[in-house]
Amino acid sequence: MDATRPRSVAIVEDEEGIRDSVLFALARDGHAGVGYADGTSAWSDFERALPDLVVLDIGLPGIDGLDLCRRLRARSEALPII
Repeated sequence: MDATRPRSVAIVEDEEGIRDSVLFALARDGHAGVGYADGTSAWSDFERALPDLVVLDIGLPGIDGLDLCRRLRARSEALPII
């Protein structure tokens, strides 16, 4: 991994206020954050490329957080998921 590249962090959270607050804090600290309001749109992007870290809510519309976690873990055992 390139040490000069900002870490990509996916925030999968259906509550907009929480999602926006976390994304703001990440940007302030120099990280590249991407927010998703549901599991389906997050999975669509994750099928193409995985972020460096996923912060995942459990109760999501579409694909729920537990199923999304299982799918992510099947793609990468090393991907950090919080």
